[in-house]
Amino acid sequence: MTGCFEEFYARAICSLISEAPGSGFGPLCSSPKTFPVQDPLLKGDSILGEILFSDNFGNCITNISDSITAKFPLGTVFTLKSDTLHQNLVLGTTYSSVPVGDNVCFINSSKLLELAINYGNFSGTYHLGAGTRINLSPKK
Repeated sequence: MTGCFEEFYARAICSLISEAPGSGFGPLCSSPKTFPVQDPLLKGDSILGEILFSDNFGNCITNISDSITAKFPLGTVFTLKSDTLHQNLVLGTTYSSVPVGDNVCFINSSKLLELAINYGNFSGTYHLGAGTRINLSPKK
């Protein structure tokens, strides 16, 4: 199978270099589908946001920026709610801010809130992915 992909990309590169029309690769896509994304919002003590994608390890990257989480001290325990989930997470700085197997959230290198399980698969464990709307509230 890898030969097929290599051949496709080789043809595509050669075509681009030779200024051949893109129609040689198949029909054009119809109008792209768009999906509404909930803008991240701090409402009282609750953070509303959305999961943008899950990485190859099952960590969920949200659209919640560091400026929204700034008012919460490290170690804050959040209750995460979605349509299908009700779980607790600890606000840390890295995966290892919590023991192995525990839920954690932290601001990643892209300055977005990431949801994870230390040495686990958050997305797979809780069946969450792109488009899931979430609500984080400090546990009382």
